[in-house]
Amino acid sequence: TGYDEGHARYVSTSLGQRSAAALVDRGLRVGLEELERLRTDLLATIGHELRTPLTAIRTSVGLLLDPGVTPSEDQRRQLLGTIGRSADRMQRLLAELLDLARLRSGRTELERAPFDARELVRDVAAAVEPMAAARDQRVRQELPGTPVRVVGDRRRLEQALLNLAANAQKFSPSGADVTLRVAAETDGYVHFRVLDVLDW
Repeated sequence: TGYDEGHARYVSTSLGQRSAAALVDRGLRVGLEELERLRTDLLATIGHELRTPLTAIRTSVGLLLDPGVTPSEDQRRQLLGTIGRSADRMQRLLAELLDLARLRSGRTELERAPFDARELVRDVAAAVEPMAAARDQRVRQELPGTPVRVVGDRRRLEQALLNLAANAQKFSPSGADVTLRVAAETDGYVHFRVLDVLDW
């Protein structure tokens, strides 16, 4: 209706009140729907990420406690190593929840550092092998004989590669092979590949 010392003056009307109420109601409804979608997506992500290390731990513990199985000392060390790495991974996943909050606030930073890509592949293969062994599957590694230097966020790369390898193992038939491959290409990039029965 005008300005009074630089401030707008408004007169409340029944039409304005109804319009404002409708806008608030619609905005609140859309906001709640978006919040519920984000909550559902977050729970699905957490469940998916925790399933792989939990399965590896349960499988390894089951093999160690099975009275009909007598693992050798090397196998026992390998199973205990899998349990330790999987527990560490679950701890890192909890840290990822904090990363989600930082991501939404725009404060996420990649922890870039040099590492040997072959070691990453070996760690991922070791995490998947107990689950594969329970279904008579084999996890194969195709690695160069010399170090493959990568500069990147090792934790996030390991997470991505482990998700791919775990899915390949889960959806491959019993007795199948899952192959993890890494190679330095002439274009300056390092290529990781996960091959299952559908890729041959």
